[in-house]
Amino acid sequence: MISAKLHSKILRLATASLDLPNCNKKHFSFIVNKNRIISFGYNQSYTTHPLSAKYGHRFNDIHSELAAIINFPYAPRFLQDYVLINVRLRKDSSIALSRPCIYCIKLLTDFKMYEVYYTSNDGSLNKL
Repeated sequence: MISAKLHSKILRLATASLDLPNCNKKHFSFIVNKNRIISFGYNQSYTTHPLSAKYGHRFNDIHSELAAIINFPYAPRFLQDYVLINVRLRKDSSIALSRPCIYCIKLLTDFKMYEVYYTSNDGSLNKL
């Protein structure tokens, strides 16, 4: 389970990241372990990566889940020991539904990331 302190920290970081370049959709993914943020990613329009095409992402854009995996500082085989948390913010900074798309669910399953949380419209975290 995600602690309230980590949840609050992630929401603060996501809000502070609203003005990142190529960040039109305001989806943010955090890879965490023991209440520490290890990696961060956000949706990047007009940017591509070979894994985007492999997993069928529309227009080969980089989704936040893939960006967090790309930025992960350790070997991909260690991802199974980490938790992924998705956050989506609206233009007014309110929290929105951020459930991973079917392509990202396949990506996360292939990387053996089975503990995935995402925000709902009421701001709570749900487990995938």
